[in-house]
Amino acid sequence: MKKFVFLIIVVVFFNLVHSYSQPISPLGKFTSKDRILICAPHPDDEVLGCGGIIQQAIAQKSKVYVVFLTNGDHNWLEFKIFERKLILHPYNYIQIGEQRRKESINAEKILGVPEKNLIFLGYPDAGTMLIWQHYWNVKKPYYDFLTKVNYVPYPQALSYGSPYAGESIVSDFVKVLKIVKPTKIFITNPVDTNSDHRAISNFLLVSLLEMKNQIHPDVYFYLVHYYKWPFAWPKPRRFAPDDTLYPPEVLLKTGHWVSSFFTPQQVQNQASALMCFHSEMIGNKGFILSFARKNEVFEKMHIPLVGKEGNTFLKTRICYFNISQNSKSVIFNITFQQPVKDIYNLKMYLFGYNKKVSFSTMPKIQVEVNIHKVKSVRNGNIYIPADIIKYVKNPYGNKITLIVPKYLLGNPQYLFVGGESRLGELLIDSFPEKLFKLSSF
Repeated sequence: MKKFVFLIIVVVFFNLVHSYSQPISPLGKFTSKDRILICAPHPDDEVLGCGGIIQQAIAQKSKVYVVFLTNGDHNWLEFKIFERKLILHPYNYIQIGEQRRKESINAEKILGVPEKNLIFLGYPDAGTMLIWQHYWNVKKPYYDFLTKVNYVPYPQALSYGSPYAGESIVSDFVKVLKIVKPTKIFITNPVDTNSDHRAISNFLLVSLLEMKNQIHPDVYFYLVHYYKWPFAWPKPRRFAPDDTLYPPEVLLKTGHWVSSFFTPQQVQNQASALMCFHSEMIGNKGFILSFARKNEVFEKMHIPLVGKEGNTFLKTRICYFNISQNSKSVIFNITFQQPVKDIYNLKMYLFGYNKKVSFSTMPKIQVEVNIHKVKSVRNGNIYIPADIIKYVKNPYGNKITLIVPKYLLGNPQYLFVGGESRLGELLIDSFPEKLFKLSSF
């Protein structure tokens, strides 16, 4: 038994060393002509993922701006401990958001970003993925059960009073892109396990498609939350300024990663900036300070082109997707990696983008399937006959094919594909929205 365990450890170590031996390109230098936009889901994410390159860009005379999707107002447990309050009222959650806003202002002073370059949007913490999935062109905006509001409640926000709806967030990001005109954008990775960290990427990508003919920035993804056996990321969970940060092994194999290294003083400045987040430090100090390293890593954005051959894959713990298309349909070949039961359900979100149609009114298709059939199809909250999507099952029982007509998706030029898998009501896995470009016929 001991020999077996030792063998597993050796294999894991070999795989890690082998994967990390793959070359990671340097990010490259900033210039005085660069305009850098850092996109943060919550106050503190900008320092966790980009505290080093913010300083590096400013040192090269680049202009740096930071936009915050939320004010982090659901940080209730740490706030209770920090303020020594057992019961919080709705206005206390607004206070949390205001406190975290001030903490980011203080942190950015250390890094060199002036307060006038910080843009707060004020959308609901822990609610933006639900807005992405369900709140487009609706009469009733998303309602935050803690703050008890359905609109941006912060007077300092870019669009104070805007409803909690998808089109509001896209509109704000378009405003930010017009103000900043970024040459480089840094934003949380869509594979991040925090829902707001995934949602912000979706909203930004829609906004970039809206601005496609006006700006052409390079986009880089930074990672904050990621857990996969055998290690949580990053390791070690402590202040380790002399350690090199590597991407998680599984992500390193599939993406184009770049890295940038910093001076000891810049690393120390990042750590000092992180210490400004007093409300976040309770119980999280080791995790937060583990990001102050000698380098930072980023995945460069790539939008895959889907053609007839179907050589683009999405992969989950249970199955993987081959996506292809013809002139009339988008085709999903779904292969299960292990036998699945009838109670296993797969929900897919298919959101198309067409330049000629407002994204808020484009179909927001949700498809629920199991190994035997298409169970339901919805456009938003409206159910559609399930047989609108053709279902084919192969004789071996481990593969199904879904043929989705393009007119159902709004005849898109781009397509967001995401979803989740469940056993009954138990969530097994969620896979982040990935943006694909559909080739023309």
